[in-house]
Amino acid sequence: MLEANQRAKIQRTLASSGPFLIVSHRRPDGDAIGASLALAAWLEGQGKDVTVWMPDPVSANYRFIRAVGDIVEKLPRDLADTVVIFLDSPDMERAGDASGLLGYTRMIINIDHHTGNTGFGDLNLVDTTAAAAALIVLELMEEAGAAPDPEIASLLYVGLLTDTGGFRHGNTDARVLAAASRLVEMGADPAELFRNVFGELPAGQIHLLGLVLASLKLEFDERVSVMLLTDEMRMRAGVCEEMLEGLAAYGRMIRGVQVAVLLREESGATRVNLRSMGAVDVNVIAATLGGGGHKAASGATVDAPIEVARGIVLAAIRSALD
Repeated sequence: MLEANQRAKIQRTLASSGPFLIVSHRRPDGDAIGASLALAAWLEGQGKDVTVWMPDPVSANYRFIRAVGDIVEKLPRDLADTVVIFLDSPDMERAGDASGLLGYTRMIINIDHHTGNTGFGDLNLVDTTAAAAALIVLELMEEAGAAPDPEIASLLYVGLLTDTGGFRHGNTDARVLAAASRLVEMGADPAELFRNVFGELPAGQIHLLGLVLASLKLEFDERVSVMLLTDEMRMRAGVCEEMLEGLAAYGRMIRGVQVAVLLREESGATRVNLRSMGAVDVNVIAATLGGGGHKAASGATVDAPIEVARGIVLAAIRSALD
C-alpha cells in the first residue's frame, strides 16, 4: 500500500509542469544513462523543461547514444522551484555535487532498485525486485498510458541489457525479459544495441583486457579471484579511458569461484568491483568497505594503494566466506 501511494504521488508530480532535473550516480553505467535519458525524453515530449546532469562524464562506449550530447556538464544553481529526480542512486552521496541539494529544491524524487537505498527523497520508489532502474521507468510510463517511441525504447533497453549483463546475470527474470520483449516491439534493436554497447571495442581496450586477465590470482582455496587494473597497465595499453562494465565478471567465470574482485587504481585510491554467482552477498562485503550495490554486483572505494587495498578487501571477503 505504501509503495502504491508513493507511485501515485510520483505520477502526479511527473504530470506537473516542472521544471525537472534528473541526476544519477558517479561513473554512470548503461542503466543510469538509459533510464535518465529515457525519462527526460518522455517528459520533454510532454512539453516540459527537463535537464539531465551526471557527476562524471559518460564513457566512450555509450557515446553512440544521440541524447548523451544533451547531458549538461554543470549542475544548475537555482533549483528552488525544480523537482529533482535521482535515478539509480542508493544514496545522495553517490551523486557527487548533487548530494547537497536536500532542502534547496521544490521536491526530491528517489527512484531506484538497490537494496541499500537510504530513502532520502521526499518521494521514494525503491523496488529491489526490479533488475534495473530502466525497468521501473518503463513501468511508470506504461502506468501513465504512454507508448515509448523507438528512441526511448532503445534507451530503456540499454538499461536492461547492461544491468543484467546481457541477460545473463541472476537478476534476469520473467519480468525483465517480458519488458525487453515489449521494448523490441516498440522499436529497440537488440542486435544493434548489443553491438554498440559490448561488441565494438578499440584495440587498446582488448590489449588492456589481456593485461588485466594476466594479473588474475586465486585465493581461499580458489573460491575467490582477484584481478588488478593499474596505471602502468593503462600506459602499456595506451588507454586513457577504459570500459569497465563486465570486466570484473571474467573472474567469476572460473569454475568454483564464488567471489570475483577487480581492483582498479584511481587517483591514489583503489576502486573495488565485486561480483558473485549469488551464494555470497557481495553487497554486504561492499558495505563493510563503505560501498554498496546488489547481491551479485557491488563496489566500493578504498582509500589506500592497490596492494594495501588488496589485503583489506581479502580480509572483508574472508569474514563473509567464514
